[in-house]
Amino acid sequence: MVRLKQVEKEHVAKGGKLSTFLTKALDQMLPVVDVPALADGGSGGGGGGGPFENIQELPTHSLAGRQVFVPTSESREFTRADAGKEFGLPAADVMVPHPDLVTLAKERYEIVPLEERIMRQEERDRLEKSRREAEKERADERRRQKKVLEVGRWKWCFTEAETGKVGFRYGFPLPDRKKGHVKIPTHVS
Repeated sequence: MVRLKQVEKEHVAKGGKLSTFLTKALDQMLPVVDVPALADGGSGGGGGGGPFENIQELPTHSLAGRQVFVPTSESREFTRADAGKEFGLPAADVMVPHPDLVTLAKERYEIVPLEERIMRQEERDRLEKSRREAEKERADERRRQKKVLEVGRWKWCFTEAETGKVGFRYGFPLPDRKKGHVKIPTHVS
């Protein structure tokens, strides 16, 4: 970014004109977030007063388009997890690509004080960091267990394997190669 600003200044110094219409259009499409407004629990929208990022945007599963009528008692709360079970899917809170925003929105809805939210977020960050470090250690351990043989420009990686635990059986044909199988799709589901 600093280099681009330097090129821009040199261009203006040489008498060149800037095309600012594209910058203005991008500023309208990509709103600027007021960070103090987000910390206060406000919507923090850059333009129009709406939320900066819609946390409800989820990938829609094909089964979600059909209607399912499930009888429940009026006193029972029907949650997203219950809806996921009916469709055979994980709950929407699990499928969301940014669960931390869902957690923040729930805490804001429950009117948790700012200091408490910050403390909870630091704890979640600490747990996530330790989880990532443990995963990295496991990956390093797997990498150390591999035997690598370098011959010229090739690298051969050997891993220990037991008979019967390798996976698919060698020489077993795929079903599409068998006689009598229809190889052209007959319907769209």
